[in-house]
Amino acid sequence: MRVITTLLFFFAFKAAFCQSVQIKPNEIVVPTVTTFPTSSTGSFVFKLPENALFTYDGTSWKQLQTVSQEGFSSSIGSYNNCCTYPNSPSVAYLNSPSFKYGNGTLTNNSYQVDKSGVYQFSATFTAGTFDSNPVNYFLTIYIFKNNTIFRLNSFTNLSSATNSTSQTSDFIYLNSGDIIQLKIAHNYTGGMSPNANGSHFSLIKIY
Repeated sequence: MRVITTLLFFFAFKAAFCQSVQIKPNEIVVPTVTTFPTSSTGSFVFKLPENALFTYDGTSWKQLQTVSQEGFSSSIGSYNNCCTYPNSPSVAYLNSPSFKYGNGTLTNNSYQVDKSGVYQFSATFTAGTFDSNPVNYFLTIYIFKNNTIFRLNSFTNLSSATNSTSQTSDFIYLNSGDIIQLKIAHNYTGGMSPNANGSHFSLIKIY
């Protein structure tokens, strides 16, 4: 909203001094060009054949960018192989998402990216149950891209207390078609289940 308001004031100011900008009841019309003119910093034009707005930064013309919303957030379910023992990195089961934007494909064990760009991910796994006999445990959380590990974090020397957590988050560039998965490894010999309030996986496109 602030960006829109700023643009409205900018175009109103330009219209007062430049006849090429038109303010109509339901629209603001900026100059349409096929080649970039010599201009001053802050100028706007609508460029053909790109059919896009460009602004001049004092050095070159830059196309105004929009970010397509894409991503999801989901809690981790207890019905999945990641909770059994013995356990190697196993895919965590994703519940129905609390939200999902865009055209990416979300299943109960993966997310396939629709649009390339920079994404932020956040993954947390909190143990809801442990074996009854206190020993040292580990819990490792992995993020896989196209079946290859690219992030992990391990929580070690756990006792029988519940709510021990392993988590990881970062920014990463993803290409259209990349498949992202959350996997878990542990050595809880009696098996375990996630704490529903402390186990989730989120992925959001930011640029």
